[in-house]
Amino acid sequence: MMPGSSVAPELLLTSGCGEASWWLGGGGSRGLGRTAAVLPGLLIPSEPRHHADSRHPHGNREPSEESLGLRALPVCAERIPPRVERDPEAEMVCQLGALLILTLAVETGLAGGCACPAAEVLPQFPSQVPADVCCLNYSGSSFSHVRWSVLTNGTNAETLDLSFCNISHVHAGGGGASALRRVRLAHNRLTALPRDFLAGQPNLTEVDLSGNLIGELPEGFLRGSDNLRTLRLQQNRLRLLPGSLLQKTGLQRLELDGNPWDCSCLFLQGLEEGRRVNSTTAPQDLSGNLTCASPRHLAGRAVRSVSLGDACRPAGLTALFIALPLLVLSALVLCWCCGGKRKEAPVS
Repeated sequence: MMPGSSVAPELLLTSGCGEASWWLGGGGSRGLGRTAAVLPGLLIPSEPRHHADSRHPHGNREPSEESLGLRALPVCAERIPPRVERDPEAEMVCQLGALLILTLAVETGLAGGCACPAAEVLPQFPSQVPADVCCLNYSGSSFSHVRWSVLTNGTNAETLDLSFCNISHVHAGGGGASALRRVRLAHNRLTALPRDFLAGQPNLTEVDLSGNLIGELPEGFLRGSDNLRTLRLQQNRLRLLPGSLLQKTGLQRLELDGNPWDCSCLFLQGLEEGRRVNSTTAPQDLSGNLTCASPRHLAGRAVRSVSLGDACRPAGLTALFIALPLLVLSALVLCWCCGGKRKEAPVS
């Protein structure tokens, strides 16, 4: 390097925060190499300055950053530890946990900005309800009768909670799809439901009718509500289920225990068809812990242990079982008549 020449420092910076080396060339046979723990871009060149050569009285002193035309920002005062490598398995576990939490939030209504408030307990059914709320929670009220059109027409409610309301009758009225996603009518005194109840509701995903006195589901129940995922019918008086209900392909949870099921050929065939069509539901999820209440020879047996052959007898065999007692009775009557005639014959 010629005396009086300026120094143009060269920077060599790594891509991360760690040791970044910069090299400065010098005159003669001596050069300068320094290493500083800095962040990329924090050790920057300033205006080049002239410094003394070997003839300067202080020429043997090591030049400073300022004299070399460098100024450093005091960010990394000490050595930064090396970057820790990511664990793919740990990241996958974290992602699955976050997905599970989000799913639970959606199922419980905490996601999407809709969270049910505390129940508003009313002494009688209201003549109108708020139209700008996402959840109508009247759990614990005393309604007896419910006009369904008041709760659905002109409202944006996604969740309707009428559990423990002492409801014995639902008046159907008003048609068309609504915004309802969750309907809870559990633990009331319902013995029947109106025809086409909850039909044509594409947004509906959950229905809870458990703990009632329902003996039969109506025609058209949930027809066209094909996004249904959860249906709770336990603790009622159901004996049969509509075949169309078991064949909903999106149904993931079906609770049926606590009903006096009639393990007839029709009922078992419906369960079998539901297992075949609904690929998202395991067979044991459909039959669960169900118990047969009838017919007599199957009473008390678990539904899952009953085969179609136990309930569905061939038509010819059934006809034989019906005709055989008649044939035996006819033979006994004929024998009795023949025996009586012999006793009445005259003695020669």
